[in-house]
Amino acid sequence: MTAQMADRLTHEGRTLQLFTLPLEPYLALGNRQKALVDIHRHTACLRGYQASWVLRDGRLYLTRLDGYWDDARALNLQHLFPLAGEDVVADWFCGSLRCP
Repeated sequence: MTAQMADRLTHEGRTLQLFTLPLEPYLALGNRQKALVDIHRHTACLRGYQASWVLRDGRLYLTRLDGYWDDARALNLQHLFPLAGEDVVADWFCGSLRCP
């Protein structure tokens, strides 16, 4: 089995690999995973995206989504959060963040 690409977490100026998937609970709400049905998946990223996060003022923010649709269009935050600015507060997530 191929190792999966980790999400990224920036905290106190350091960027770390994040082995928790904070976006997954959001996608599970109301079956939002259908929004990513046409996302290109490869063996190193079966979920089809890589997310970037930042911890700021005690809150977790989604700052970027990387991935591609099957027709080669780039994935971005606005695909899942049409009204998003530069980032989105991950208020749906409560849990531990695992970084090696």
